[in-house]
Amino acid sequence: LMEKDGQWQIMEVQRDIKIDELPAPVHAVLFEKVPEIQPARIIESDQGNGIIIFEVFTQSADGKESKYEIKLENDLAELLSEEWQH
Repeated sequence: LMEKDGQWQIMEVQRDIKIDELPAPVHAVLFEKVPEIQPARIIESDQGNGIIIFEVFTQSADGKESKYEIKLENDLAELLSEEWQH
């Protein structure tokens, strides 16, 4: 995002991660809420303000994709009911 003074500011940093790289609180919430989940892709999205959003994608046998988002802030994880506004 370009600031009014012409300087660029990073709004978020994303990277793909593996299931074993999920922080323990995020892993616990995800598998508590969706016990049989088999993630096809996980994106870690660092918002740059102490909040990290984990986007967990699944794909069913018929190709239907689903997404779950977990917010991690101050070591507290929360499964979001609405999509995070990046």
